[in-house]
Amino acid sequence: MSKSHIEIATDLRKEGFNCAQSVFLTFCDRYGLDKDTAARLTASLGSGIAGRREVCGSLLAAALLAGLEQGSADPKEKGKSFPVVNQIYDEFKKENGDIICRRLKGIEKTDIPITPKPCMEYIHSSVALIEKYLYQNK
Repeated sequence: MSKSHIEIATDLRKEGFNCAQSVFLTFCDRYGLDKDTAARLTASLGSGIAGRREVCGSLLAAALLAGLEQGSADPKEKGKSFPVVNQIYDEFKKENGDIICRRLKGIEKTDIPITPKPCMEYIHSSVALIEKYLYQNK
């Protein structure tokens, strides 16, 4: 029996990959990307972009995957993946209260009460949204 994407992402995180890597590596084989290249590509996105605690790395990985799945190399179609990225972004924010790592982790307080969760839960949220919006009917 094959593992679910959430199980794969969980295993990758447990191996020590950051949040962005754990999400991106789960799906990289769909695009012919080897694990080493995919890990290097997303290495700087962990902990909210290079540890700055900005946009959640798992959400950044989802945006990269949306670009691979629905984006275009044609500069005239540069916004082709924007609608699906916005859907993922909006639902992630609705589910988790924010998209900013330091607020999701409870490091910075906001006017909107957020219950901090372990990074693994944000990874799972991103994987589920990727499945829903990018791969559900494929």
